[in-house]
Amino acid sequence: MIPNDIPFRPDSEEIKKQIVEYADWSIGRFMELARKQPWYDNTIFVFLADHGSYLSST
Repeated sequence: MIPNDIPFRPDSEEIKKQIVEYADWSIGRFMELARKQPWYDNTIFVFLADHGSYLSST
């Protein structure tokens, strides 16, 4: 059994790059779908991130 509290530690620059690319794609896809909704023009979107101590120290 794998514990749920093992932190993910991206060890390579390539993995970090892929994480950022996926986050960018995901937000873009969300916004693409949101634009088609009737509530889109009356909505303020706020995106926040908590990078944790590991990434903030780089």
